[in-house]
Amino acid sequence: MAKGVRCNVYRSTIPASLAAMGITGSTNGPTRDHDQVTLVGPEIPERDEVTADAPAFRLDRIDPNGAARVFARPDDEALNYQYGGNFIFGGYGYPFQYAIPVHDRREKRLY
Repeated sequence: MAKGVRCNVYRSTIPASLAAMGITGSTNGPTRDHDQVTLVGPEIPERDEVTADAPAFRLDRIDPNGAARVFARPDDEALNYQYGGNFIFGGYGYPFQYAIPVHDRREKRLY
């Protein structure tokens, strides 16, 4: 079983009219239903077990134009996640002093 650092999910505020229709910032991504995730990756301490209540999210980095950005995404093989509006922040062992964005939003193709 994978291990990592437990993090809390911070959700964006959704207008009441959208929330009433069940629409969330993550578009039904895992952070819609979970208050915690487990951040995993090569540079993350193996402190907490991944559980059904705190699924694994992998730390990822992109470096467009020399401006490195970090984010978390579900630890699976899908590559087409995008930012949905939520953030995570962890306690002991968390590698940053700030919350990082979660890329767990997936949209259906319309064509």
